[in-house]
Amino acid sequence: MGYQLAANMRQSDRMGASKESIVREFSTFCVPQNCYGYRVPNWVSDRSLQRMLRPIVRENLSVNKDAWARYFLLRAQQHDPQFLDRFVETAPEVNDGIWTIHDQLVARREELQTTDFLREPATIAHRLLSAYLQPSCWYAAQHFYSTKIAPSNLSHEYSLEDCFQIAAENATQSTKILQNFQIGRKNTTIRTYAEKTLEKMLARIIQLNTMRNDSTWKLLRYLSQKELTAALQADGYTNSKMAQSCLIWRCFKEIYQTRQVQQNQLPPPTELQLQEMHDRYRQRCKPYGITTAISAESILPNLEAIAQAVRQYRSSDAVLDRLLQETHHTTDGLADLMRVEQVTQIGTIVAQSFAELPEVAQIMLNLWFGLELSHAEILRLLKPELKLEKQYQLSRQIKRYKKTLVLLLIQKLAAQNYEILQQDDSFIDALDEYLSHYCKNYFYTHLDTHLQQLQSHERLVLYLHHQQHWEQSKILERFNLTTIDLLPQVIRLNLSFQSHLKYWMKTLLKIDLSRCQSIDARLTSFVEIWLKESAILER
Repeated sequence: MGYQLAANMRQSDRMGASKESIVREFSTFCVPQNCYGYRVPNWVSDRSLQRMLRPIVRENLSVNKDAWARYFLLRAQQHDPQFLDRFVETAPEVNDGIWTIHDQLVARREELQTTDFLREPATIAHRLLSAYLQPSCWYAAQHFYSTKIAPSNLSHEYSLEDCFQIAAENATQSTKILQNFQIGRKNTTIRTYAEKTLEKMLARIIQLNTMRNDSTWKLLRYLSQKELTAALQADGYTNSKMAQSCLIWRCFKEIYQTRQVQQNQLPPPTELQLQEMHDRYRQRCKPYGITTAISAESILPNLEAIAQAVRQYRSSDAVLDRLLQETHHTTDGLADLMRVEQVTQIGTIVAQSFAELPEVAQIMLNLWFGLELSHAEILRLLKPELKLEKQYQLSRQIKRYKKTLVLLLIQKLAAQNYEILQQDDSFIDALDEYLSHYCKNYFYTHLDTHLQQLQSHERLVLYLHHQQHWEQSKILERFNLTTIDLLPQVIRLNLSFQSHLKYWMKTLLKIDLSRCQSIDARLTSFVEIWLKESAILER
């Protein structure tokens, strides 16, 4: 196979997107199925879309699938028939393909099939984009499931197919998913943008679904100040009533403690805790400028009213729009932190901080943030070295070492007087995400070493499969191959990376991987995500 691919590589690189490949991209939907023990997408064609597309797509149009997607997006978003005429006159170079498509269709508007499309382009374009975003739905669901759902208790509630179904349902509203896509951006395709947006939305929707099943006390315990304020405003609270409710909630957060660890249910506060909340409320009223006195008996109904306002806010009809606004918001803590990184050399600070930790602590944090292993898995792998018996002991160790790193980062950044250094939840979350990025690169470096040893045709196969999301038939068609089963070859290459990583962890990190049965599945997922998102496969 390798020699045939290498021989056909140069010729295939000159090939444009064929008519049938474009038709297939915009008329195919995904149905998951089992293959070699993997859950892989099975693509099913919509013949009505194919019949509608074939007369529109001309074989001699040298434009790629992203240009067609951009064209259909503009058609779906704009009902003004003159809009595209004006757009193509001033379109940036990246959208030359849109001009080519538009020019050809306008020239053929007397043809019956073209006339039918141009008469109601928005309706048809919506359906075509929904089909085109199917791979984005699949890969967003796959990544989210393998990194967030599978390692958690939610794996009993959500399957990979459930995640895909949620993503696919939201992708039917393609113009909403792509509402903030910048048509003039050169380095971002519609599918890449949609995939990231759908994964963020998937996370928020499942989070909201989970929160709806939470007890009042778990809801209040893990509620953020930002969401509380938004919920109270939406419920019509006056400024004075909002200040009072926020103070009651803060007193609850500071005092409420429970030993119960059941996933969704927490018990109500005790009489003693309610009295302590009332006492603290009275102490804090004056500094917060609150003049309204309340009794100890009114603390409980006030907390329940706050929880009700939050539930109503989370279940409002505008949830999807709100999620989209949050998803498209770009001024989050991580974005700010990454901008500051260029000035403060935060990467150097993290590296120096890691070097000062005990070796076993470095390994523990790399397994936690880098491979995203669970407490139980890390404990099984490092139990002799850590000399710990319980998962909660490991959790405390991780928090202690992470706190050391976080405090050092905050001190160094604070010395630069950056305005983002407010120790709120979003900033700490951003630091967590940066540490995750740093620790993942710790493993990526060794995967890159193995990648350099592959043949060019092997790298190309991985690139088309993992990063371009081509199905097997399309890859074989590109290289004029029809009799080879490609998937086992891809799996073999994936496993070679996994074997390299296991060997390195055994020999250099001195980790006995046989202590943890789930490590193989973890490394498989880690390698697949790296190949898909971070590996530089194309040369």
